[in-house]
Amino acid sequence: MQRFRPQTSRLVALVVFGVVLLTFAVAGTPQGPSVWKPSARGPRIKFDHEAYDFRTREEKEKITHVFKFKNVGNAPLKITRVRGTCRCITGVTTAETIEPGREGEIKATMDTTGIFGRTEKILYVHSSDPVNPIKKLTVRGVVEVLVVLNPRQVHIGRRLKGTPITQKVEIVWKRKEPLAVSGVTCSSKHITAKILRVEKTPFHRVSLEVTVGANAPIGTLNGKVNVRTTSKKWPVIVVPVTGVIEGEIKVTPLAFSFLQVQQGMSPSRRIRVTKAREPNLRVEKVVSTLDSLEIELKEIVKGQNYELHVRLKPDSPAGRISGKIHIYTNSLEQPKLTVAVYGLVRPKRGSRSTTPP
Repeated sequence: MQRFRPQTSRLVALVVFGVVLLTFAVAGTPQGPSVWKPSARGPRIKFDHEAYDFRTREEKEKITHVFKFKNVGNAPLKITRVRGTCRCITGVTTAETIEPGREGEIKATMDTTGIFGRTEKILYVHSSDPVNPIKKLTVRGVVEVLVVLNPRQVHIGRRLKGTPITQKVEIVWKRKEPLAVSGVTCSSKHITAKILRVEKTPFHRVSLEVTVGANAPIGTLNGKVNVRTTSKKWPVIVVPVTGVIEGEIKVTPLAFSFLQVQQGMSPSRRIRVTKAREPNLRVEKVVSTLDSLEIELKEIVKGQNYELHVRLKPDSPAGRISGKIHIYTNSLEQPKLTVAVYGLVRPKRGSRSTTPP
């Protein structure tokens, strides 16, 4: 049997002792904090996710969600604007300036009032990121409707003054909790409503009869019927009542748009003024609130029919068009008729626009 020499034994012991000391030294050495390194030059925004699915929620709920992001660049990041595609969604940032390596949040809030079915709303985040100056955040899901109006509104169309009209509306309540109607009010004395019947199976159904009276004034009708209920979530169910009450003198159209036109173009539109009974119509003057319009008045049939040719001047400045044309007549009942005018004039190529976004 071979034996180790004394020198060899001492050498092995020293090696083992050295390994043990080195192990303790490495284990006992304090480790400093990890140093963050930027992944891009300049400010750079990076979201951990850019879409949120709220699955299924009920109408009239407010949905909130937080989108977290980080400045992975080597310069301060500035959030300059957060805007939504509609008024139903808003976004608020926790800070306007995010230092390199720091995190921030965009809190999105979506109001589901008036929204039903599958929906998708978008927030646009504007920042100083030179590569991605606008980031798109999406909030999507399905909104369940609890109250169904059939039809969705009372629309009487164009009606001659002095002719009453009555329509029926059915309100369907799609919840298991009971719904009781405590009262009905109308926004105008020319609108009346009454409950015909209430059914409780399979859903709660309320049948309503709405009448626009013969004395409703000439002009655009924008009224509503307020149905008060015992529901905490839906204390009032609103039934819109819309239409146009016409006199003997009719104007077509009541509003028009030039849409979007290039500066220098001169599109035109036509307005008709007619009176069927008693051919004694006389248009005395036409006044426009817009200097950019040229209006030519022609009498087509004496005492019955007039036409207005409305032309946009080619030297009209760039910007939005919003004004009215007032038509003055000899009628005691309809002395002034009004037509709304809209549009947008785009600047010529190469010129700067002062049109607000």
